[in-house]
Amino acid sequence: MDQMAAAVHFLRPRSSVAIIGAGGGRDVLTAHVFGQRPVVGIEMNKDIVGALTGEYGAFTGHLDRLPGFQIVNDEARSHLARSDQQFDIIMATMIDTWAATAAGAFALSENSLYTVEAWRTFLDHLSPRGILSFTRWYSAKVPGEMYRLMSLAVQSLREEGASDPLRHIAILY
Repeated sequence: MDQMAAAVHFLRPRSSVAIIGAGGGRDVLTAHVFGQRPVVGIEMNKDIVGALTGEYGAFTGHLDRLPGFQIVNDEARSHLARSDQQFDIIMATMIDTWAATAAGAFALSENSLYTVEAWRTFLDHLSPRGILSFTRWYSAKVPGEMYRLMSLAVQSLREEGASDPLRHIAILY
């Protein structure tokens, strides 16, 4: 695999996976290629779910019919908060747009997935061997997104009781 987001599958083979923002299915297919089971794709856009499972299902290879895969039409944070499931991997790969940050202010502020409360929900739904993986654009000229992700990770881990949060964080680029 030549995509950085796949690294998490090398780190946790034979894992249960929750995909935040299943979209057109790239992360679903990647999890399938790595033999991950079960895989839950959480997609909030009902039209995307409809396209994946209906009109464009043949184009995507009917990923919705893969063994061990379930697609859920819901907002990820809410879905996980109501669930008692735990996952070895919770991942979100390039799931939102730059539309609200076009002016250069409020990096990542428009999405409720980028709050300490949301990340604590994600951490609470990880198994003891679990990994939370967020993939975002990175530019040395505009590092705001990376700073925001790091601050979220550090504060969320602190609130979960980690005395040295940096021992639990890796940045791959």
